[in-house]
Amino acid sequence: MATKSPPLKYAEIQQVIRATLAALSLHGLEACLFGSTAMLTYGMEHRLPKDVDLIILNTAPEQTDEDVKALIVSSDPTSFFLTDSRREGATHRILWCTLPPLNEGTGVGGSSEYVTAKPGYTSGKSNNAATSLSSSSNPRKRSTLTLANNNNSNVDASSSSSQPKRERACKVDILLPGVLDIPHIPKHALYRDPSAFFLSFSSSSSLVSSPTPTPTVTPLPTPTPTPTPTPTSIASIPPRALLTLKLRAWADHSHPTAPDPMHARVPADEEDIEELLRIFTAGGIPRGLGDEGETNTNEAEEEAWMHAGFRTWKDARRAVGVYTRKWPRTKSAWGAVGLGF
Repeated sequence: MATKSPPLKYAEIQQVIRATLAALSLHGLEACLFGSTAMLTYGMEHRLPKDVDLIILNTAPEQTDEDVKALIVSSDPTSFFLTDSRREGATHRILWCTLPPLNEGTGVGGSSEYVTAKPGYTSGKSNNAATSLSSSSNPRKRSTLTLANNNNSNVDASSSSSQPKRERACKVDILLPGVLDIPHIPKHALYRDPSAFFLSFSSSSSLVSSPTPTPTVTPLPTPTPTPTPTPTSIASIPPRALLTLKLRAWADHSHPTAPDPMHARVPADEEDIEELLRIFTAGGIPRGLGDEGETNTNEAEEEAWMHAGFRTWKDARRAVGVYTRKWPRTKSAWGAVGLGF
């Protein structure tokens, strides 16, 4: 049977992100936040993420997203597990990170897909009702969806006989550049959260050795250096790249020939686009802000990713024109972002 899912807590979002990034670092893999999780680091107020989306930045050419999921589970099997997708014809598996049991408090806003280990239980589609944390930033109060969570895969926690029993879990989407029009993004362009909210995680890819004590009178055996996990800042996809990806999704979902399920996503796309525009125009995100707070000035380098989702700037601005014809009050905001016409 289907059950309304409980909301994620901020602390649980942090927990899942840090655990996943730490597991990836064991294999030398780096990632950045994507979708609604990235929007949370920019200052999103209108909802909380339902799951965690990550883009892997440095996979080997032969590695697939399924390979990466398997590596994460092998690195931390007590925190992560895989289930088969229940979508007809689907061959991919779904990655989950365990959460505290349901009776350990409640969250605020948003919702998360979860798995329960009760015999015969199959988790259902998560509740799409958004909790408005700021009425001014969400005037239409429509239902929302996550851009990267288009499959809404149902899962069965008991689909594998070897599957450990768990109370709750949050879905983790692993994405590679090229999927959903996601571009290859240079590291200097990644957005680094300036607050303490998603400040860092413990990376095992770079180890710092403790200093060797200086011998006194009698030389002592050199102690074995103790590896210490390196605090590593958490990166997100550049805000403007996410904005144009959201715009591309809106354009695809709004097309007259798109199927009804895609049309149903349009209100959610518009709410996320408006929230990103609000953050930009409120001064929450400096244009071009990249790694270490540096501003990107190389326009040729920006061209490769700043109009993510569109072949050219002209295509992106054409989509902005269509959007502003529907929502003319957003025209000045698009200009402030650098996508005016």
